[in-house]
Amino acid sequence: MKGRKENEEKKLRKIEAKIASQPTYIKKYYYTLDDKSYTTKDTYINYILDFIEFIRDELNLDTSNVSCFNNIKKSDIDYYLAGLNGKTSIKRCRLYGIKTFFKFLEDDEYISNNPCLRVTAPREKEEHTITSLTKKEISIIKKNIFNGCGSERAKLIQQKWRKRDYAIVMLGLSLGLRATSLSEINLEDINFDTKEITIVEKGNKTRTIMFSDDLKSVLLDWIENRKYILGDECENTSALFISNRHTRITIFGIENLIKKYTQNIDKHITPHKLRSTCATNVYNKTGDIYLTADILGHSNIANTRRYAQISEERKKKAATAMDDILF
Repeated sequence: MKGRKENEEKKLRKIEAKIASQPTYIKKYYYTLDDKSYTTKDTYINYILDFIEFIRDELNLDTSNVSCFNNIKKSDIDYYLAGLNGKTSIKRCRLYGIKTFFKFLEDDEYISNNPCLRVTAPREKEEHTITSLTKKEISIIKKNIFNGCGSERAKLIQQKWRKRDYAIVMLGLSLGLRATSLSEINLEDINFDTKEITIVEKGNKTRTIMFSDDLKSVLLDWIENRKYILGDECENTSALFISNRHTRITIFGIENLIKKYTQNIDKHITPHKLRSTCATNVYNKTGDIYLTADILGHSNIANTRRYAQISEERKKKAATAMDDILF
């Protein structure tokens, strides 16, 4: 769990450097986010800086003076959201970040009127489809990891790291871990006797998750290989997954390796799609939405329902479920 603390301190230093030259009100807003995770803090700060750039360039407001926000109308926020590219869910997140900022301005009495109170969150125009990997596609990824991708030189480099890459992919697929969690795992977070791994997730929630004998073998195989790669440097880091610089692998590093090993799959696969695959498969195997929610660490079952896509096989079983009784 110390891995999260290490990542947090690094990220917070970057955020503080980012806002160092910003107006004082930005720094004050930042300190109101103390109850948020470091990733949420960074996301919200980026949202607000982008919104401030918009009102400065589009509305010609002097954003160095906090009183400028008294001139923002509901229609200005609607105009900003309408100009954003991407999914509706992304726009909703942006709006939520902007609302926290205007709530801060209102609470500290910088503004007398909060325009966000009248802004309606964009709605999804169509049902969201979850992207997940099939059994055949997972086999392709495994083959890519062990055979390598790209040029002969690239394959030679990948060979050194294939046990690490395989362990990352299998952890993501087996336990539905986010890229952040994968990056933050330390050796001491894993109990091989009880086959449990402890992680800290969004909202600083600590969870202990059980894993299988097969996954245990994969992890132990990588850890043995890790010792060989690090050699005398083993004491320098307790990170489970290391980079080619022998430091903790970053989220960006994990994203890149997933992209590399899924390049011949006709789907846009990210680390989060490994989580989607885990959730979809657990639900299709068990039909238990509550078990699926527990594995994903969801406190609200509504967040899990999107993964409950019934497979064609389960539909066929449902269609004939009463045949032996009725006919």
